[in-house]
Amino acid sequence: MSLPPPLREAPLLPLESPVEQISIAEPTQPLTQSTQGGGTELAGIEDRLRRAQELGGAIPYEWDFRSNAIVATPALGRLYGLSEEQEITYEALVARIHPDDRGSSQAVHQQAIQSGGPYEQEYRVVHESGQLRTLLVRGDVIRDEHSRPIGLAGVAIDITSRKAVEIALREREAHLADRERFIRNVLASSDDCIKVLDLDANLQFMSEGGMRVMEVDDFGRIEGCSWPSFWIGRGEEKALSAVAAAKAGGVGRFEGFCPTLAGTPRWWDVAVTPIRDEDGRVERLLSISRDITARKQAEETLRLAQERIELAVAAGKVGTWVWDISAGTITADERLALMFGVDPADAARGAPVSMFTASVHPEDRERVETIMREVVQRGGFYEVEHRLMRADGTVRWIVARGECQFDETGQPIRFPGATVDITDLKQAQEAHELVTKELAHRIKNIFAVVNGILAMSARSEPTAKPFADRLRERLTALAQAHEYVRPHSPRSRNPAHANQTMMGLLRLLLAPYLQEGQERFEMKGADVLIGPTSATALALIFHEQATNSVKYGSLSTPTGRVAVSCENTGTHYCLKWQEVGGPAIDGLPERRGFGTELAIRSAASQLGGALSHEWAATGLIVHLTCPTERLRQ
Repeated sequence: MSLPPPLREAPLLPLESPVEQISIAEPTQPLTQSTQGGGTELAGIEDRLRRAQELGGAIPYEWDFRSNAIVATPALGRLYGLSEEQEITYEALVARIHPDDRGSSQAVHQQAIQSGGPYEQEYRVVHESGQLRTLLVRGDVIRDEHSRPIGLAGVAIDITSRKAVEIALREREAHLADRERFIRNVLASSDDCIKVLDLDANLQFMSEGGMRVMEVDDFGRIEGCSWPSFWIGRGEEKALSAVAAAKAGGVGRFEGFCPTLAGTPRWWDVAVTPIRDEDGRVERLLSISRDITARKQAEETLRLAQERIELAVAAGKVGTWVWDISAGTITADERLALMFGVDPADAARGAPVSMFTASVHPEDRERVETIMREVVQRGGFYEVEHRLMRADGTVRWIVARGECQFDETGQPIRFPGATVDITDLKQAQEAHELVTKELAHRIKNIFAVVNGILAMSARSEPTAKPFADRLRERLTALAQAHEYVRPHSPRSRNPAHANQTMMGLLRLLLAPYLQEGQERFEMKGADVLIGPTSATALALIFHEQATNSVKYGSLSTPTGRVAVSCENTGTHYCLKWQEVGGPAIDGLPERRGFGTELAIRSAASQLGGALSHEWAATGLIVHLTCPTERLRQ
């Protein structure tokens, strides 16, 4: 309760107010007590009324402007936090009003006094302990027979609990509003399509984010529609099953295809759950659909890639495997297991390495195990070609490739690889080599027959013996050159040619074209070691070049010759074949012969280099350039 200052101070009342004329002598009875007969009975009634008000929480009071006295029970003092000993005065009550509320409460009372009407206000009071209480004060102005204000009468009610409830309710409402706003924002920003269905699976609600991903511009267009009917193919059946599961109190899940309203194809991962009422009964259904189109497309791409790989692996007779080095086991697919005669079920779980190495051909086993140990020690790639011997005695050829992998400490831990069955290729190579050997044998026989005929002719014609001897030498050199030119397998190569050099090979190949008493070839420059593979290609190239020179070039004339110069740069070997003294060259030939084409391709594929021809007027110039390291192979 906020009380105005005593009337004798009355700073807020106008000077002409009738209150200023009121005597402030002490009254002899309350302002509201009748001075007529029956006063004692009336006092009893008022006392009972006062008690009823106090029990109901409404504490009555009266303030007499004339005496500045507050007439009230001790309950009013307790309401304001006064002790039993403290006198209830205007100053004591005002002192208890919270400083933030004091000015406004006084203004309300002054306004009531000036206007002469009732008043009502709320304010806080501070008890001695610091406890805050909130009071509701209602009252009215008391006037004398001349309608002058002589006091105020009213009640003060403690509404602290009610205020606490109101504050709690406001806070709860604010919390609910924030929560509702938060949920609304979540639904709007989510890319999931969130829907509410009735128990017949008809659409009742769709989130803003769901409308966006489903390309729905107006929910009213689909509100009330059957949700399962939107799904394509078996999707409708799956949706109905999910709805049934949710209605039974469970969760229905499925993946299905459902285009958006604009026709955009979409795949969805869907969950349908029940929404229950306060009694726990299922009253509606919640459906949440997540767009998994990108995942489905990736899965389909991966499936097609795996299918293609599987077809390629199957067609190529490729088996894959992983060697767990620490466990000493190999995990392999069915193809590799069958190659090595291992049960595919054991191979899929991981079988001991010994089960696989047992199938390696006894003659190859030590070599294979040595190569594998070296790769495990040094790292890098592994490639080995060897035979397998099956339980029935049949032999298969395979080539295995892999790479040893290490952990962060440098310890070998894993060795994945692939193995290809090359038995058919080996058989084809052996058949080809057999034919090649047969051809080489027949050619050697031809050379032998010709040599024999020459020898017989020389015996019967002594004068022809020198010519026959020179011709036989040339035929022998041609036979040696042919042995270089023909294709060789690793087993058919001549070990005597292992340390062959470029110059040595050229002298051997060009020996059939030497003429007694005439130097037809000039060779100078750096020499280099060549391997058996390179020697075969070089023999083909220079045998073809020498043959063409005899037919069309400088060796077709008695005075023509060939100058061969070589240079080794360290990384590349460059050879120049220059013909001089032969027929003049008018220009480029009209066509390139098969032998020349074959020589150019051999230089590129077998030597990793290039062969070029320069048709100068004075004679043909041929340039051969290839990596020096490649020549050693």
